[in-house]
Amino acid sequence: MDSFFTVAMAVFAFICGWLMKRIGERFLDKTVGKNVEATAVTVVDKWLEPAFNSMKNYLMNNNTKEIEEKAGSGDAEALYSLGSMFYFGVGVEQNKNEALKYYRMAAEAGNTEAQYNLAYMFYKGDGVVQDYYEAVRWFRKAADHGDAKAQYNLAVMYYKGNEVRQDDSEAVKWFRKAAEQGLADAQINLGFMYEYGKGIAQDYNEAFKWYSKAAEQGNIYAQYNLGCLYENGRGVRHSHSEAVKWCRRAAEQGLAEAQKWLTAFGEN
Repeated sequence: MDSFFTVAMAVFAFICGWLMKRIGERFLDKTVGKNVEATAVTVVDKWLEPAFNSMKNYLMNNNTKEIEEKAGSGDAEALYSLGSMFYFGVGVEQNKNEALKYYRMAAEAGNTEAQYNLAYMFYKGDGVVQDYYEAVRWFRKAADHGDAKAQYNLAVMYYKGNEVRQDDSEAVKWFRKAAEQGLADAQINLGFMYEYGKGIAQDYNEAFKWYSKAAEQGNIYAQYNLGCLYENGRGVRHSHSEAVKWCRRAAEQGLAEAQKWLTAFGEN
């Protein structure tokens, strides 16, 4: 009887462990899928801040008349700054049409930030009719000049098939370029592509590597996904304590899936 009871308890413990693992995997699948499909617009809004700061710094050293004179002579930086002035309505009345005009002139003169902002306006339909073709065109130019933000957004457009042929391998290519420059949003998505073998051979070790980089920068999805890798022993030795640590960090920043994970494992 004792031996039967021991075996029954062992089987029960195995089933419980298996179920909890599946719960973790279910939450993981839901989270990373939602994250990688975030559109460029979801992210790029926060990336307009550098344009605003750059414009303010430029204005500190040049008055509006000087900027207009330099822009008139074709100075790319002045054209970009003038576009930002019109976009944000600083020093002039806000006018998105004028912003578009000067951003385009600066972009055609090779200014990378102008190329990025112009792509953003076309992507979002901000001050212009939405045009994914033009967005891809200008994101690509900025990406080719090494702009990590543009590389990330170009990757998203390839992943989603926005005005380009859907191509996971191209998405991986551009996610990698941005990830190697330290962009956390690109790092987690590159990790996702490796974990699920999308556009590249499945590799849990690489997934763990890129999730770790993004998690260290505070990305809540990466923290959660890293925790699930630890719990499932994918790409790293199983460690429940490490899983709890990273899921808790994500939960403390408000990620509902991480909070559910902690509850499921009784780690609240």
